[in-house]
Amino acid sequence: MRHHALQRLLVRMQYDPAFAASLLAEAARPALPAELVRLGLGERERDWLRAMDVRAFHHDPLKRRRALRGLMEELKAASAIALAETRRIAFLDGFFTSRAFHEAIQERGSLAAAYARFLREAGLKTPQLAGVVAIELELARSRRALEAAGGVDWKAPPVPPGGLTHVARAPGVAVGRHSPDALLAIQMVEKYLFEIGLVPALALVDDAPRLELPPPSSPGKGPSALLLGFVPTQSGISLVELEEPLFRAIAAVDGRAVPVERIGAGLAAELVEDEVLVAVSPEGR
Repeated sequence: MRHHALQRLLVRMQYDPAFAASLLAEAARPALPAELVRLGLGERERDWLRAMDVRAFHHDPLKRRRALRGLMEELKAASAIALAETRRIAFLDGFFTSRAFHEAIQERGSLAAAYARFLREAGLKTPQLAGVVAIELELARSRRALEAAGGVDWKAPPVPPGGLTHVARAPGVAVGRHSPDALLAIQMVEKYLFEIGLVPALALVDDAPRLELPPPSSPGKGPSALLLGFVPTQSGISLVELEEPLFRAIAAVDGRAVPVERIGAGLAAELVEDEVLVAVSPEGR
């Protein structure tokens, strides 16, 4: 639908004034801009662009900074690691000129996932960064799933009249194998940010403490991957280290209506009672 494509294009222009200026300059020429052609837009949309004043895309200089603040909250440790390495807020601000950002807006993708992609593809040297991004992105997905279901006030549905025959994961529940180095790095960043937050003016001094991460484990010599569960609690999503059988059981519940026989009726009942899983009908309701 052309009007939706144009609307998303205008959002991209608002967040990327350099892109907006380039596109408006192209629109003033006889040939149709390549970006309009790629999006299936034509002369009418080019006429709308020609009527725009480029100054409109500079009226809110803090627009990107507000969006960046939200993204940094989603991937807090990864953002801090990137800033510790680059020492430049302009590096993170570059997200809004990146292919990851533009594709997410135009294709209605997740901005958190696009930001994670930007950090992964930035060529930074900190070895723990990729693992940190993986954990924080999963946390972000779990938070969004829980919020979509009603947040911490979500209530588990009752067991269907036919009894406990099928289960699904509760909103926000996820499992994954993750790097111990990454989890330790997140803990170190959180500790550092807490200490800095006590005296924010430390950012102005040259002798402020710097973020220092422990060296990563040597390949093949460090602890094996952590089996992490992302579990909703009254305070939000919590990370829990799981034993292998429990990890496998939750991982096996990978659909809207999984028969309890796949993980065992007893364990399924326990997980439903703990609101890690929910009882559903065979149709997934």
